[in-house]
Amino acid sequence: MIQKSYDLYGVDCESLDAAKTLIEALFNIVMVAHESGLHCGEYYRLYDVGQEHFILQNNYDDFEDEWTEEAFSKYPVLFYVNETDRSYDLKEILLKDKRLALLRHEELQIC
Repeated sequence: MIQKSYDLYGVDCESLDAAKTLIEALFNIVMVAHESGLHCGEYYRLYDVGQEHFILQNNYDDFEDEWTEEAFSKYPVLFYVNETDRSYDLKEILLKDKRLALLRHEELQIC
């Protein structure tokens, strides 16, 4: 069995594009734009399910008129770090910027 972490960060930025610029600078990566009703319309991702992957999306869905993570409505943008075995290392990088906050950390056993 392999243990993977799923972390959710709140991003206090004025726009999704500003959050993208922030995340890309912190990790020295380039996230790719996508479109999906599941992720509140336009969103950004890096890599795919089945491996460590990142999803950056708005927290509020204008079309559905609802929050993705209502308990964290203070944060306009959400950053999901999924299927990682580097949770601690990534957290150290992300939390250096005061606009980011760790909202949830889950560890799961993967077969």
